[in-house]
Amino acid sequence: MISNNELFVPSRQIFPSFDGVSLSCESRGSGGVPLLFVHGWVCNSDFFAPQAEHFCHDRQVVSIDLAGHGHSESSCEPRTIQGFARDVVAVAGSLSLDSPVLIGHSMGGAVCLEAARLLDQRVTAVILADTFAFDYGHFDEAFIKQFLDPFRDDFSTAMRDLVEQTIPEGSDPVLREKMIAAMGSTSPAMAIPAFESLMRWNPLPLLETLRIPLHCINGSLINETARRRYTPYWQEVVMPMAGHFLQLEDPSGFNRHLEEVLNSL
Repeated sequence: MISNNELFVPSRQIFPSFDGVSLSCESRGSGGVPLLFVHGWVCNSDFFAPQAEHFCHDRQVVSIDLAGHGHSESSCEPRTIQGFARDVVAVAGSLSLDSPVLIGHSMGGAVCLEAARLLDQRVTAVILADTFAFDYGHFDEAFIKQFLDPFRDDFSTAMRDLVEQTIPEGSDPVLREKMIAAMGSTSPAMAIPAFESLMRWNPLPLLETLRIPLHCINGSLINETARRRYTPYWQEVVMPMAGHFLQLEDPSGFNRHLEEVLNSL
């Protein structure tokens, strides 16, 4: 028999994705509407660790490592946003998650929206954590090349620059270095095509078809053009002092806002 305390200890499990890639995820807790956390670009399930720990005491909480991230295998072909969404669907199916809430940070939010479509909207809600830092789907080829070339030239240095530009001054330096180390160690062969897919991803046709609750918890860096374009499709809460990694920079504040959103569903 599993004790109550054991329910809250993360259990790492491996499941196959649609193309045979071994996907790693952590699951803990039970009861309530399950929460499925999806990390951002070149991140991993640890980037939602404070939320998994907080919410597992009254819900089942699952944190996935997308293909090529964390403990999961890389695919032979580069993953697109739609391919990552199929990773999420595979894990949700393997765990028999019933109408989960999909919660995605940054690129993970785009993945969650695509996963909701693949699941025929059999989800309770999608919650986006600082997903629209870019106005996806509205870049010309010159801008995409300009943004990605530094990562092609020197991936680890470009990643350090990116993190330092998106986390507020005065943030915990240990946290900053941990993020830089984790993100900079990801394979560029997987990471660069993934971000290229994200920059070309146009969410508008999808947002026009979804009939599920959509919520955003945003920091201070959300792209204003994207905000104006998509405000009709979601409800937004802003953490004005937070940068892009708001769930790690201010976990108690983020958890409080997330709890409020969950209670409203």
